[in-house]
Amino acid sequence: MNSSPFFPEVQLLVTLGYKLQNEFSGLIAIDEVGRGCVAGPVVVCASYWRLSENRPTPLQMDWIKILGDSKKLTEKRREMCFRLVAEQFSPLPPCLGPSYWQNPYLVNPSLSFSDSMLCSPLEESRTDCLRQSSLELCNYAFGEASQDEIDAVNIWNATQWASARSLKYLQDQEKLTDDMCTNIALLMDGNLVPKVPDQIVQSPMVTAIKGDGRYKTLGFSSIMAKVFRDQKMTEIHKIFPEFGFDQHKGYGTAKHMAAIGRFGPSVIHRKSFL
Repeated sequence: MNSSPFFPEVQLLVTLGYKLQNEFSGLIAIDEVGRGCVAGPVVVCASYWRLSENRPTPLQMDWIKILGDSKKLTEKRREMCFRLVAEQFSPLPPCLGPSYWQNPYLVNPSLSFSDSMLCSPLEESRTDCLRQSSLELCNYAFGEASQDEIDAVNIWNATQWASARSLKYLQDQEKLTDDMCTNIALLMDGNLVPKVPDQIVQSPMVTAIKGDGRYKTLGFSSIMAKVFRDQKMTEIHKIFPEFGFDQHKGYGTAKHMAAIGRFGPSVIHRKSFL
């Protein structure tokens, strides 16, 4: 039998379960976009996936087969994936900023691991059994931190706030209790361990360097965050056309920096980055 496209995540959950003497029911995959920009918000997408014996439907496979590192996909492929997901999970969830949760209170996760610590090979019989399992997308959310918040608390703390807002939304929408959170892992792209809302502190966190290219769930969050933010910057371009936000999306390209030198920074620019 062919493996599920989410076999790496299933294997990760089972290995984590063996290590912690626990049985995990799913995971939340978290990725951000815009940390390196000189303008605009940082945006995080958190997606909640449950273990399932059901294989993805043909309609779901239309977007699952696209999933990967958003930076390595063409804009056309990213937007196609975003559109297909939005059509199947309508309406699009809101993007949650300071008005949803201002100055979030965050704590360190109770446990954290790198995925390389959990990659011990499993017995062949267990591996064959895992190939029959898959993951099912339950919900996803966008969180953001504005350029003003980035200037006020620095980019790393602001990114944690954006992540916390998306996580809190998922917890509220899915009614995830403390007991349920002990059976849900947090999968984070990169090697940094962010703080989390205290309501989900019992969820162990697994970091994965370049994880959006190795785990479909992180690829999903990467693409959704990227397209959502790009669309937002394209709308901002209509207000500040002189900066060309529709082209560079806020990154510090030569043309962008030249425009800042000519016109001066706008209210959408991060003053601490200039």
